[in-house]
Amino acid sequence: MTKPEYISKQLAAESLGLSPRRLLEISQTGQIKRRYARDPVTKRRQAIFRAADVARLADEIASRKCSVRPEAAERSESAALSHIRTVPPAPPQLERPARPWITLADAEDYIGLPASYLLALIVAGELPARDVRTRAGGRWRVLRSDLDAMAGIRCGRG
Repeated sequence: MTKPEYISKQLAAESLGLSPRRLLEISQTGQIKRRYARDPVTKRRQAIFRAADVARLADEIASRKCSVRPEAAERSESAALSHIRTVPPAPPQLERPARPWITLADAEDYIGLPASYLLALIVAGELPARDVRTRAGGRWRVLRSDLDAMAGIRCGRG
């Protein structure tokens, strides 16, 4: 009697046209059995499947796709997957907000007033600013919201 041939999870998933995770989900339902063995190279535990079982499941999947109308196939697949917890889609990536603290050069471009005038306002104490002497890009940083308030733009603050 010969030993059954086993293939790795990755090879089994590729031959079935499924993702490795989906293959493991199917094996949890009992449609295909999986075993675990140590990978001789990495010495890690690896899921393996009998090649004959993978071929049988491939035939079943192919026969289901051919014999069922597309609408019914979608319904039957959704019914088969109803016990599996679905993960909601990831929220869309939001655009990163503009930096709140900007240099005088950036403030000049942002508000349209010369940097020398903004510096005079800072020295006079009329425009709040932070002194960051060790940073590149100039000594002073001003809040974008303070520039908005100075320009008369309502920025959400009371």
